[in-house]
Amino acid sequence: MTIQKSEKIKELNKWVLQAFEDTVVEDILNNSRKAGEALCKAVILHHYDEVKGSKIIEGQEKANGTLINPRYRNKLELFGLIEVVTHEQDEDYVVVKNKSLRNKIKYYLGIIRSHGNPASHDTDSPNDSSNLEDVKITKVVLVRLISWFYREYIKEPVPQRILPYISEIESSYVDTNKETRSYEDVRGLDIVKIYYPKQKVVLQEKVDDTQKRISYEFVTVEVSSSLLIGYVFVKKNISMSVTLQQFIDGLTLNLASLTICSPRVVNPDNGREINRIANLQDKFEEIADKNLSKITEYFYIDDFIWKYCLSGYARLLDLNLDSEQYFVDQELFQLEDDQQIGLQPSLQHVKQLISSPEKQRPVNIIVGRAGVGKTTFCEQVVRLVNGLDKKRALLISSTDLRNANADFTI
Repeated sequence: MTIQKSEKIKELNKWVLQAFEDTVVEDILNNSRKAGEALCKAVILHHYDEVKGSKIIEGQEKANGTLINPRYRNKLELFGLIEVVTHEQDEDYVVVKNKSLRNKIKYYLGIIRSHGNPASHDTDSPNDSSNLEDVKITKVVLVRLISWFYREYIKEPVPQRILPYISEIESSYVDTNKETRSYEDVRGLDIVKIYYPKQKVVLQEKVDDTQKRISYEFVTVEVSSSLLIGYVFVKKNISMSVTLQQFIDGLTLNLASLTICSPRVVNPDNGREINRIANLQDKFEEIADKNLSKITEYFYIDDFIWKYCLSGYARLLDLNLDSEQYFVDQELFQLEDDQQIGLQPSLQHVKQLISSPEKQRPVNIIVGRAGVGKTTFCEQVVRLVNGLDKKRALLISSTDLRNANADFTI
């Protein structure tokens, strides 16, 4: 049987309305879960044709076309529907292309599922009981899903009957996208004053406009009589073109040179660093006149600090540093009768053990949750001990012994 997308959209609207119009907590959460199911089905039917989408929903075949043995065919429930909508393994069958958005949708649907499942079953467990806080959270994520589905996914107006509820919820919660645009302080003035400790700062201007996504700090230094040098520090999460245009439009000083500095930025979709300096230069040269472009250079903030704000001696010191990448020394705690007693930073504690072994216990066991850094810590201990005179340490990992056949006793 072929499922019609229009029918699923009607079901979606019905369950959304009931979720907002009901007054019983369990009914609200249960109807939200049904709305989540209908939304997933509508998305699948929209992405694939209705014939293929129906087969996926009915559990007859997978998204890649692989047929499912009739013995194991089951209609997809909400969990399975979420997996199809937020699939990310095989690029050919990704429904929501943007990774950041896909993760949000998966998170929102997960909340609806986790709150809606207990509400759809009778339960005597107080741990499974629903409350008004569950309702509040569920309504917020439901509104965000509906808003995305209509406005961004199928690009149709939100139905008039639902619109008032969406407007009411949207006006009551904080827009997290705006929150993330609370721009960081790059401390441009401090950086420039380190480079020019004796020169006069003529101007410091900070511009922040979260609505237009404009944010930068402009610092001007008078290095000699009437010779002005400008530094622009742009921020993350900005509209680059609009920010640079705002700066150029407001520039009234006659600069001898201009330096534009930027923090490094990582693409959230693939985890790779964006070549922001190249983007900055392209955008600036596109907007600015030729004379301004000729006197402008571009730096990452950390590169600028390294080149101009550190002494030559400080830069040379780094060549001899013996450190382990990503290792951060942490405080150790001693377990005594189930009580945690703070000791000191881990490597400092090891040095104390080495310097006065007669006062210490012969065996020390390191415990901690998976991934906390126990093995990395032990590697650092070995490096520390082996750097001392007449002392040697050996690290034996369980993986080293996995294929060992020797008969030994500890």
